[in-house]
Amino acid sequence: MREIVYHKVPDELQGDTIYPLNRLKDIFPGVYQKQAAKYTGRENLLQRKVPILNCLWNDVIHLTAINPKIIFSFLRQIGFEYPLHGFYEIDFSKLDPDYCIEMIYSGGERKYRKIESDKFPKVENLPAETIEYFKSCWKEKTHPLLFNGIPHILYKGAINIKGTAIIEV
Repeated sequence: MREIVYHKVPDELQGDTIYPLNRLKDIFPGVYQKQAAKYTGRENLLQRKVPILNCLWNDVIHLTAINPKIIFSFLRQIGFEYPLHGFYEIDFSKLDPDYCIEMIYSGGERKYRKIESDKFPKVENLPAETIEYFKSCWKEKTHPLLFNGIPHILYKGAINIKGTAIIEV
């Protein structure tokens, strides 16, 4: 079975490749500035070390194994309004497994693990912690972090997305 990971189509993608934030700094400095702005108030993340891959948080591309339709459907169901977004459906086999790990964030703790080919981290439902977080954000009228509590796939490398399918959610 084909395993899929997802990445939001960048608003200002230039070319056919998705790069980690730190690589954007040198290749497309203007795009870097706009993407780095997402971390305003959370700048400490940019210096967070990623175990196993031995790099920084912004040296990896952040992907998810959960179909983003599930996330946005729930958010819209509880009252949030989001415009349609495009997400790449990336075949996991296109990624070098030696540079790919899973990060699970739960209960305020991060756990990292190498992804074994026979144990792909398929996520089909929102974790209970994420559901409660989204509901709390709605109640408090704050904008949620869309992938809070959802396992991340961290990839240390660039991804050529030429010809990659895009879904709208």
